[in-house]
Amino acid sequence: MSEHDELLSRKLVIEAKVEANGLTLNAKSRAVAAFDRLVGSLFDMPAAFFEGVSRKKRLHDEINERLKRAQLRVAEQQIEGMPDLGTSLINDLLEDKARKQVNAAGVVVEALDALRALPPPEEQAAGTSANDFDAELDDDWLNQFTRYAEDASSEHLQQVWGRVLAGEVRKPKSFSRHTLRFIAELDKETAENCELIRRHLIGNWILKSDQWNEGTRFLASVDMQRLGIIEGVGLGGPQQNYMIDENGNAAIAGKRWGLLVHGAPGTKLAFPVFVLTRMGHQVMSLLNLADEVASLREVEVKLDKSALKLILLGKIVQYKENQIIFGEPMEKLWGAPGT
Repeated sequence: MSEHDELLSRKLVIEAKVEANGLTLNAKSRAVAAFDRLVGSLFDMPAAFFEGVSRKKRLHDEINERLKRAQLRVAEQQIEGMPDLGTSLINDLLEDKARKQVNAAGVVVEALDALRALPPPEEQAAGTSANDFDAELDDDWLNQFTRYAEDASSEHLQQVWGRVLAGEVRKPKSFSRHTLRFIAELDKETAENCELIRRHLIGNWILKSDQWNEGTRFLASVDMQRLGIIEGVGLGGPQQNYMIDENGNAAIAGKRWGLLVHGAPGTKLAFPVFVLTRMGHQVMSLLNLADEVASLREVEVKLDKSALKLILLGKIVQYKENQIIFGEPMEKLWGAPGT
């Protein structure tokens, strides 16, 4: 089989497995390029990739079997008088290569699962260049990613890197090389602090309530700002500002939930927040969804209600022409006397 035919065969195998998720042709091509870089030599056994829950074990067994055959060939081809150290060194190199292939294959399996789990691609947002979606994967980025994937021996790390690759395949430049380094060097304490930040996230910001001024939350916020995940720790800092419109409404929206505030037109709503940095956005996208409902309840308590009439909590069903549509029924969190 020619190199072109072999690449086409791999492309068809990959496309068949991600077709249901609505990937664009460009994204499918990026998937082929990335998977070929990681485990191209393994694609003559595609069934091991795509059949059932035993995929990783089958890949592991197949790679180890190839390792044994390669070591046997080394022994058979050993020339007379070659020092034993030479055979030992070659075997060490083969075993290291096999370990890296097992790890990279595990990352590819997780990336395929992550691609299938992602929602269908959204329409291109206003102001977003089509090049952001059509671009090829950066070669330097892919080289760096491959090194990290080959060292990902745990199930957890393979899942993390799989989600990173899936996101980058869907939209290049979703994860910077700086973010890759951050993930690769992540320790237990920093991971726990990232999870804490994520739990309190509302869209792309966190209410700077009094609880963040002491104890565990304070230490976590200082650590996250030092590492470049958030900004706004300390005195002063950014604020979220909203204005009640001429119809007497303002929406404080997260990703999935929001507050609908009724009050006097022209009333300004403001409160201090932490905001995510660019790397913070990228890292948080890999974690579980935030508990926006609990965090929005904290915002309701924080609001100055002197010019307000009613505050409702609801699930966001649609963003339409700068308008936020809430689903019914909405929960009443607060109302002025008589409402």
